[in-house]
Amino acid sequence: MKRTAGMDIIRIIAMFYVMVFHIVGQGGLLSLSHEAGEVTYRFIWYLDTWTYCCVDIFALITGYVYYSDEKRSHRFSNLFNLWLQVFFYSISIAVFYKIRHPELISFGDLTKMFFPVSNNLYWYFTAFVGTFFLIPFITEAIRQMTESFCRKSFVMLFLLFCFYENFVGRFSMDNGYNFPWVTFLCLLGALAKKGKLFAYMQISVAVLLIIAVNTFSWFYAFHGPSFTLFGRLNEPTTFIRYTAPTVVFVALMHLAIGEKLIVSDKIGAFTKSLSHNIFAAYIINTHPYLWTYSLKNRSAGWIHDNLPIILAKVIGFSVAFLIGSILIDRVRVAIFRLLHIPDLTGYLERKINQFLNFVCNRSLERAN
Repeated sequence: MKRTAGMDIIRIIAMFYVMVFHIVGQGGLLSLSHEAGEVTYRFIWYLDTWTYCCVDIFALITGYVYYSDEKRSHRFSNLFNLWLQVFFYSISIAVFYKIRHPELISFGDLTKMFFPVSNNLYWYFTAFVGTFFLIPFITEAIRQMTESFCRKSFVMLFLLFCFYENFVGRFSMDNGYNFPWVTFLCLLGALAKKGKLFAYMQISVAVLLIIAVNTFSWFYAFHGPSFTLFGRLNEPTTFIRYTAPTVVFVALMHLAIGEKLIVSDKIGAFTKSLSHNIFAAYIINTHPYLWTYSLKNRSAGWIHDNLPIILAKVIGFSVAFLIGSILIDRVRVAIFRLLHIPDLTGYLERKINQFLNFVCNRSLERAN
């Protein structure tokens, strides 16, 4: 039996949420929901509220998985492989759209695809690159903490960066769309693991809490008052932000479910194989050209369908996009293996470590 496979399952669910979140938002359903009947209007908003935790889940899982009581090497090759994956999709999809819509895309626009981080083509990936270099410091610091101190730190940080920051906004978190927020969530995920925060949590309780908190956020968006706190206007949707304590709490409950899930070896191996390719769905789905020319208003025409039909189309599109992206990425993995890309990134990692060791040793020699 495998317990760690639970995190792979939650990661897959989170990416499914991303697909739903984007087809509802960028697809046009949410902005046109007022044209539908009252029930459909409110349900679309509930769907948006339910899936808003997707990004927070990913960042929390990153911190949770990277932390270990035993010291592990921080593999630069992991970042190199991820960057090359992003680079591959940035260029290949851009070339496809350039061929298909040459009048819409200039060669100047095309060159931006060569620098996905510097041009911030994918905000979450850009944020993660910065976070990646801080993860060793985060995990090493937490190893020195006691479980009790981790739990206390978790509570203090949650109150400060989820409650205070969400309602007052003094720490430049940009509503969760930046590197500090992703880093904070990684820290929170690692603290939750070391502090055994979910030791007494049951899956059924976590599910009920997810339903209750999401329902509260959704209800407040329709019926709650706006309020100003220290000069910051908080509208009724204030509980539906990446930085909102409600959204972070829901993401944490997904993390708790992942920790408690026990699956068979076969299911564990299957979900692990899927999770290796799952990030491709985000890169493909949010590619600037696909986002603008294919996904935008893709679901707008569904607004006049009956609610069950809308739900079926949203789920069907999201599942199909997810499966399609996984299959595409498996082809990409095969191509990279044929080109010996993993060997290249491993070689680069060794050379970088040799260089860093050389510089550090020379510095010590001069100091002595």
